[in-house]
Amino acid sequence: MWRRFGEVYIAVDDLASALSHFAALSGHEPVLGHEARFALSNANVDLCAPTSGSPLPAAELGIGAHAAAMRERLEKHGPGVFGFSLECDDLERCALELSRRGIDSLVDPIASPGAGLRVLDPTRTAGLHICIRDSSDRGSDARAETGAASAAAEGRVVGIDHIVIRTRAPERAIRLLRDGLGIRLALDRTFPARRVRLIFFRVGGVTLELAVPAASLGAEGSAEDTSRPDFLWGVAYQVAEPRRAHARLRESRFDLSPVRAGNKSGTEVFTVRGEPLGVPTLVIGPQLPSGACASDEPS
Repeated sequence: MWRRFGEVYIAVDDLASALSHFAALSGHEPVLGHEARFALSNANVDLCAPTSGSPLPAAELGIGAHAAAMRERLEKHGPGVFGFSLECDDLERCALELSRRGIDSLVDPIASPGAGLRVLDPTRTAGLHICIRDSSDRGSDARAETGAASAAAEGRVVGIDHIVIRTRAPERAIRLLRDGLGIRLALDRTFPARRVRLIFFRVGGVTLELAVPAASLGAEGSAEDTSRPDFLWGVAYQVAEPRRAHARLRESRFDLSPVRAGNKSGTEVFTVRGEPLGVPTLVIGPQLPSGACASDEPS
C-alpha cells in the first residue's frame, strides 16, 4: 500500500531558531522552496510553527486538523514530534481501502489546498496524528540529491533510523499499524532485564518503534491500558560514521553523551542531550573497525 515514508512533523515555538538549530544538528539546509523542510535519504523532516497572531483552528477533522494537532502538541507538551505521513501512489484508492478497514480520513484544506494530503481520524489512530499523501504531490523533494557520500564524509545525518511511539496499549497499536495500516511487523520482543517490550514496524526504510513502559508489563507480558492515547516521543537519526558525527556536533557545541555500543549488534550510538526541539534524540550508525576515524574519538 505504501510507496515510502513521507515526513516526520516537529512542532516548534520559534521557527527561525528551530531552523538554525536543526540545520546544525543535521548538517543540512532546508529544501529549496520548502523553507521548513529538511530532506534526508529516506524521509523528510518538517518543522511546523503556528502563524503569529492567528486564532486556534478548529480541531474538527479536516478543518485545519494538521495545524490543530501541532497546536495541541505545543499547548499540552511543548515542542516535539506531533505526527508523520505515509505516501501512496493513488491517494483516493488508499483512502478507500483504509475506510474499508475502519480508518476514515478527510482532506485538510488548510494543510493541502491541492487535496494531496489526508488526515486520518485520530479517534481511529489512538490519538496519533497520521497523514497519508499522494507520492506525486510532493513539490520540491530532494531526497535523491541529499549527497549521501558527502554527508558520510562530513558526519552529517543521512536518514531517519526509527521513530519512537510510547504506548500503554500495545495490542491496540499492533491492530492499528499492522492490521489497519498494513505496515510490516518486523520484531516483537520483551526485554525482562530492561523491563520494556519493544515492537518494531518497518515502512519505507524507516522503523516505527513501539515502546511499552515497565508500568504496562505484567508478570506474563503487557497489560492493556486503552484509556490513554499513544504518544510520539523520540527520533533516532542515521549517520555513516558515528564518531565523525559526534565530533562535528561537539564542535557545534551540542551536549552529547559518549559514543557507546548500540543495542543492535554492530552499531554505535550516542545521545544528543537536552532533547533538541523537544525531541529525545539518538544518533546511530555502524561500528567501524578499530582505529577508523580515531582522530574523532570523544574525550
